[in-house]
Amino acid sequence: MEESNLTVMRRILLGLIFIVFFTSYGSALSADIESGECSEGSVELISMYDSSERFSHPLNPENYDLEEHGLDTVCVDGITDAEVVEDADDECIEEGRRVGFYMSSDDSLSHFSNHEAYNLPVCTWEMETRLTSPNPDTGDSRDEYGCYESNETALFSVSDEHNAHVAEPDIFSRVLCGAFTKPENATISLEFGEDSDFNSETTTVYFEEDEVDGEQVYNPPADYPYLIAESSDYVAGIVESGFLEAERQLIDEEDRNKIVYTRDIGESVLLPFTEGDLRDIENRRNHVVEGTFLDQISPSFGYLIPSTPEVKVSLDSDADLKSNLTIGTGPHTLELEKTGEDEIEVRRRGENE
Repeated sequence: MEESNLTVMRRILLGLIFIVFFTSYGSALSADIESGECSEGSVELISMYDSSERFSHPLNPENYDLEEHGLDTVCVDGITDAEVVEDADDECIEEGRRVGFYMSSDDSLSHFSNHEAYNLPVCTWEMETRLTSPNPDTGDSRDEYGCYESNETALFSVSDEHNAHVAEPDIFSRVLCGAFTKPENATISLEFGEDSDFNSETTTVYFEEDEVDGEQVYNPPADYPYLIAESSDYVAGIVESGFLEAERQLIDEEDRNKIVYTRDIGESVLLPFTEGDLRDIENRRNHVVEGTFLDQISPSFGYLIPSTPEVKVSLDSDADLKSNLTIGTGPHTLELEKTGEDEIEVRRRGENE
């Protein structure tokens, strides 16, 4: 789960709406092969006796004094942990981990496999792996046959898909690529600043028209699942047509409001900050629930949404406009005609016919 945080201060731009889209794109994780132990903060994935040779076996780093044995270790930054699990790979799934690959044994003659034929899965937190295939023409795993995704990093190379030796990425034609696991959902939170209008005694928090008393957690279903704070003059919060979880928290001894909202990856949320009250949020119910809010001419929670577009035409010319035309309210069709070198006449369409 990814989390974003916004702090709302006292000054509010009237009629402002933020639109937050939850996507799964992210930066590439960092991996390197180091001699001995990994640097502080890095996770030890596997070790091997000589990463530059073609005969190395994948070793469990926990079973060796890496410095004493002079082992090379695949070190990964940005993940929580990696572990060789002696049970079935169901344990990886149950604890929110992924099976990165398999090892044949926990001793010095272990081999690598990308299949379940071996019973020792190497489980990784926040990382998924992909084994590349050699280019059928050149036998090379690089270019489009290598770790070509922008968020992938080469971890190490292997001699085959099964019963294989391991080495640094440039030795064998098959490379094990690592990437951060794509999150299934994301969480955004609005934490109102200490001087915000939304922390006063006159502030009320609502979830779908119902007043929120104290700290509360809400789960689906809900027809119009907004979670907003209403002060004496303003309204702010999170609005959308769907959600996974919504929560109102109280921090600093219940002096400050925090609104937390969880949504599926690929979806979005609206963050209104505007003059108004609960009625302004309710007035947009149909547009938000039907997914047409952003299709409006000037989407807004605090102001009237026009039903007819306003068109303004400007003429950038040195010519004089010639007309004694007087028009009132309502629709009009006008014509502009050049009647002289520096003169343009304005009239109603069909007036001279």
